[in-house]
Amino acid sequence: MNAEPVFGPLTLNSFRPFGNNWKEDVDGPRVTQEDLAEIFYEVTLRTSRVAQWVRTCLPKEGDPKYIIDSSTGDKYLNHPIKMERIILGFCLVGTTLLSPFMLVCKAVSTVFHTVSFYHFRATRSFSLGLQKTGIEIVQTILYPVGLVGIAGASLYGQFFPRNGDKLTTSINRLFA
Repeated sequence: MNAEPVFGPLTLNSFRPFGNNWKEDVDGPRVTQEDLAEIFYEVTLRTSRVAQWVRTCLPKEGDPKYIIDSSTGDKYLNHPIKMERIILGFCLVGTTLLSPFMLVCKAVSTVFHTVSFYHFRATRSFSLGLQKTGIEIVQTILYPVGLVGIAGASLYGQFFPRNGDKLTTSINRLFA
């Protein structure tokens, strides 16, 4: 499913964890055979049970490609609920296992950039270098907040998949 979802500006409704009204984009593009081929490779799946289970997690050909959150007007890929839970589960496990390592790498990178005056040398401007250094320090301080938010939204998404996907996407957009 190579088309990108369409998002408007971030608002408070982008972080609303409940009460969202989801509707299918019936006037928009449909899932095609090529979209399914991108996701599912029968050549690699020889076991029929595994192949059958994977097929139940995929969208059906002809289904609307997007769902629309009516509170914000944002379009999200129309994944089946099973697939949404699997994606959010990987996000939860990955964030939980890798966050200490990622946090150390981010802190070391920020300290190195600050001590070596990297931004000042790269921009050749004192004011712009100071601005970029300040932004990087603030991003490093807020980095754990984003990781905890993504992990929490992924856990919430195991119970409410559409809303969890919306929260993880909004948090990623906020901290990106």
